Amino acid sequence: MFGPLVFGENKHNHQPDYQTKCLLCEDIFNLKISLPLFLAHAFDVHNIVIEDVESIENLHEYVTYWRNKFKCSPAEQIIPSLNLGTSNERYLVMSSLLKEDKDIRHKLKLEYALKVQEFERIDKNYIKPCIFCKLNFEGTRHGYLEHLSAQHNLQLGNPQNLVYITELIEIISNKISDLQCIYCEKTFPDKSVLKEHMRKKLHKRINPSKTEYDKFYIVNYLEADKTWQTIQQEDDRYALSRGRYFINSKALQHFI
Repeated sequence: MFGPLVFGENKHNHQPDYQTKCLLCEDIFNLKISLPLFLAHAFDVHNIVIEDVESIENLHEYVTYWRNKFKCSPAEQIIPSLNLGTSNERYLVMSSLLKEDKDIRHKLKLEYALKVQEFERIDKNYIKPCIFCKLNFEGTRHGYLEHLSAQHNLQLGNPQNLVYITELIEIISNKISDLQCIYCEKTFPDKSVLKEHMRKKLHKRINPSKTEYDKFYIVNYLEADKTWQTIQQEDDRYALSRGRYFINSKALQHFI
């Protein structure tokens, strides 16, 4: 039997403690603590399924956006519907397959990432032992990264271009604790051998081919469905086409 998605752990615990009105009625939910209840209500009462709800940043704003939209036009005229399960009932499926839905999800994701990035830039209460030395660092996350770069030549990228730095540092710290190179991910018998390997092989940096690190670079949030690799390829193609244009222009001038 098909039903609403219910999650054991609510990812939206970081969300503001807002009271959110239902998409279509006046019922009110606290999405921070009762997301499964809200999803069950949407499914059972309104025949609505919100796809991939756990990936939506600021679910309150997402629901409020569509609630206001549905006040102007019936949901059935905007959201595609499907027969789900064995019943003949049709359900409205809210997903990123609808361009407007995709756009609002991306907008909220970018806005949230920028808020986190700003907080990480100015928060001076970050305390973390250095991965490599005995320093117990206190200050900003940017300052911690600058220490790793200046004192230990660990290059994780320009702090201004990073986001979710706390999580990134934990991942790197755990790898080092597990005696694993952060670039090639080989393991070593002790920390001194690991450090020597990373120094000699120039592996004191993140491997750009590892997509699990994409979430930590703000450039990957700027355009929907585009990573830094995609943007770089587009820039390279543009530069190449511009180069060809200049070459052809010079060749043309030669023959005039």
